[in-house]
Amino acid sequence: MSVFHSKFTKDEIMETLKNTDAKIHFIGVGGVGMYSLFLLSSRLGYTVSGSDRELSPLLNKLIDEGYDVSVGHTSENACGKDLVVYTLALPADNPELVYAEDNKIPAVSRAEYLGVLMENYCERISVSGSHGKSSTTAMISSVLTAAGLDPTVVLGASLPNSDSPLRVGGKEYLVFEGCEYKDAYLRFSPTVTVFTNLEHDHVDYFSDIESIRQSFLAAMNIPKVAIVNCDDENLRRLIPLAKSKIITYGESENADYRVIIYSLKAGYYGFKILHGGRDVLEIKLSLPGRFNAMNAAGAAVFAITAGISCDIISDSLSAFRGIERRLEKIGRYSSNSVFYDYAHHPTEIKTVIESIREMTKKEVVVIFKPHTYSRTAGFMDDFVRALSLADRVLLCEISAIREKAIEGVSSAAIASKIGEKAVVISDDSVIDALKEVENSSIVIMGAADLSRVKDLILKKGK
Repeated sequence: MSVFHSKFTKDEIMETLKNTDAKIHFIGVGGVGMYSLFLLSSRLGYTVSGSDRELSPLLNKLIDEGYDVSVGHTSENACGKDLVVYTLALPADNPELVYAEDNKIPAVSRAEYLGVLMENYCERISVSGSHGKSSTTAMISSVLTAAGLDPTVVLGASLPNSDSPLRVGGKEYLVFEGCEYKDAYLRFSPTVTVFTNLEHDHVDYFSDIESIRQSFLAAMNIPKVAIVNCDDENLRRLIPLAKSKIITYGESENADYRVIIYSLKAGYYGFKILHGGRDVLEIKLSLPGRFNAMNAAGAAVFAITAGISCDIISDSLSAFRGIERRLEKIGRYSSNSVFYDYAHHPTEIKTVIESIREMTKKEVVVIFKPHTYSRTAGFMDDFVRALSLADRVLLCEISAIREKAIEGVSSAAIASKIGEKAVVISDDSVIDALKEVENSSIVIMGAADLSRVKDLILKKGK
């Protein structure tokens, strides 16, 4: 059985979901993407259950809230279910998935399932890009909420002023991230998509930059309207090939909506948007990072084209405080400020280090856990260049997920290439490694589960 392409049609899945008593089982529910759909399905009235291979903060949360979830994968978990939803990270021999196939229980990927659910919403707003998806999606959600439009939101991180990646609203607007991994976003039917940027990523699936460009072009052809950052060279190359209506934004003079970014104070930015040579609105951001100005610009241009008042857009985005693990300041350790970030691509790492240094004017100490052997191998030299921008680098061992080790690919190999300012640590030895760090900015970063490292630092810092 292929875990990437369901044998069941969209109509067949929709027929199953017409039964509000349907029993739906989610495999891999400890991941934020599956977690949000699990909760949404529960709120929609379905009987839900879930499983994951090991405990995680989100799985613990579901257990604490009394949901029917379990640790470990067994065929019994899928027994008696009407539908099984799985994460794309799942191996084909997963016993729950095998049981579903053997017993003719419909099994669909998370993307296919969300693709069916979204048909119930009138306006479907997607955000796609190599970086900035979660932040831009949350910004759009904030503007729509401020405008009284009551969006339903499915996010890859907890929403502002919330501990959940899900907001259940009305059926007029659905806002969600369109992830490119394994072409997941090609299962969706957005009416509008904001494209933030495009770089080579997911090297276990996309062999080169051209393959991911072609994937983005296919995604760009799905919505009626594509709002595109024309400052990005790779996106710009796709614009003349796209079939959708294209609206561009960026600092380029040729953009339909031109963005003029200016500095407010160290690490913080504001910007104006011009359309037809005239000022449309101005926003002074409350969250740091020049890159966030571009994220906010994409959200603002969507909102302008949706007919939302410029005053509402400006007030909402100016007050936006950010989302979890995105330049998130989480506390102190001794005399050091501690930040937490999801950065796991070399470009993101570089941007975070530069932004924190600009904002704090202090030395930057990075604690980084590489995510998967394939990504580490594909970007080894880029990781070295990006991490070398820090004053000190503490490398945790690679988070393999379900991959096998690749010879010569390790955190020790990265440290060796960086030089003496980089060392390899275990999660439990992080406090010893920080003993001599004073009056610096510590940033914990990576896509892997770094909650133990974070908790050790914050507990010791009290």
